This record gives sequence, structure tokens and C-alpha cells, in this order.
Amino acid sequence: MPMTILLAGKQGLNPSIRAWVGFANLLGVWTMFPLLERVDLRIPYFTLTLLWAYLLGLPPTSFSAYKQDGTNWANIFTTVIHAVFYILMGAWHAGEAFLVPSIDKPDLWVVINVGIGAVGFGICYLWCLWSLVTEAGLADFSKAEKRKVKSQ
Repeated sequence: MPMTILLAGKQGLNPSIRAWVGFANLLGVWTMFPLLERVDLRIPYFTLTLLWAYLLGLPPTSFSAYKQDGTNWANIFTTVIHAVFYILMGAWHAGEAFLVPSIDKPDLWVVINVGIGAVGFGICYLWCLWSLVTEAGLADFSKAEKRKVKSQ
């Protein structure tokens, strides 16, 4: 929820912010799928998830949040990380729908969901922390170097 509030900020519709916040939201709802499935909310899950992805311009409906004018390492890193997780989430849905786990591992798909979700949320947390630090000006290394040169 706090990351979603970033969309209301002055740079909220910036493609980078949209990509990360949308990714965190889609990852969050994806991790809730096993619970939603137990209460027969599969159709609302898919409908609302695809609607949210469409409104933010996120995969699988669009890739506009990943198209930026300048190509830099951060943009490439973001695109690759998100693509890997979107592929994993899609593959998980396909596996969960068509592959039955063995008798001795009845919660296999839930455990895989939790594992992928934990890694994804950790990455989102680090991005959010880094964004807040740089926005506050605490990690502007170019200014620190300029101050160091001036003082010498």
C-alpha cells in the first residue's frame, strides 16, 4: 500500500515508478491467489488483475511502462528483473492449473508461490528504500564528489 501511494506523487506516472509500483501490486495479488482460489474467486482475480495491468500499461496487456527515451543500466535491470518474475508467475499459473503435485507434497504450488513472492517483495523493498534515499538527496554521490573537490 505505501508503494501505491507513490503513484499520487509528483513523479507517480513516470514509467519507472509505474513499472515498479505496478509490479509490486501484481506480485502482491499473485501471492494471494492460493487463498482467493480456495474461496472460488479465480475469475475476479484474473479479471481485476488484467484490468489493473491494462490501466498501468504493464505486462501482459502492454509494455509501455518499460519503454523509456533513454536507455541506462537501471532501466535494463528493471526490465530484466520484472520480465523474469512475470514469466515465473505465468509459468506458476500454468503449472498449478495443469500439474498435480505428488501425494507427499500437497502444498507444493503454495510453497513455490511463497518463495517467488518473498524474493520479489525483497527486491521491491530494496527498490523502494533506494528510491526514497535518492529522492531525499542522501545518496547523491555526484554532489559529494563536487564538495570534496571544492574543499581541496
